[in-house]
Amino acid sequence: MRRLAAFATAVGAASALVSVLLVSSAGASAKSGSSVEATPFPAPCGSGTPIVDVTQTELNGLDSNADGSYIWAYDRTYTIRTRYWQIGSNQFCLEQQLEGTFETITGDSPGGTGIVHAGLTGRFQSVDAFTFTGAYDPGTHQTHGQLATVDLGCHVIDEHHWYCTIAPGNTAGGHLYYFPGGFGNLTLDSGYFYYDAGTHGHWLQLGTRSIGDIIS
Repeated sequence: MRRLAAFATAVGAASALVSVLLVSSAGASAKSGSSVEATPFPAPCGSGTPIVDVTQTELNGLDSNADGSYIWAYDRTYTIRTRYWQIGSNQFCLEQQLEGTFETITGDSPGGTGIVHAGLTGRFQSVDAFTFTGAYDPGTHQTHGQLATVDLGCHVIDEHHWYCTIAPGNTAGGHLYYFPGGFGNLTLDSGYFYYDAGTHGHWLQLGTRSIGDIIS
């Protein structure tokens, strides 16, 4: 769920440059035989005082296109590692790593260059890091170790209409889980989302930029 509208808006408004090394041409076709690969530079978190380090498996989330305007896939299962460091009196750094599987719905392709049909599957991975201001308040939430698996229970009616039975703020990957007052001065420091659908293509999302595509 974290790649949907609210998250995508925050990423699109971030002032920092996303640092990514493209291994292959950004203009590569998404058709069979092409390749779009990406390797992130090391995320900037790590300094300061570590305060959260948790890993959680989530089921049946959703993936949007780069600007969050429509849904193109379910995230059927993925593992997310969430880490926070305190780097000032009210300043923090968040680093998240995800790896999992997706399954497409019928509609516009993630890169917007064609159509994707339901049932295509593949793998995705992401690494991103943010700096922000806020008030750390974990309450009774576990701050270290493995958390229980959560089924978000998302269901797509069509690419513009969906619902989930569990709000993303109720999982450790959500921004409100450890910071119920939300984030201020959010800046994207490093990150990418990379999706591999084999012969159906590869899609790389950098903030609100799209490179490559996945099409039927």
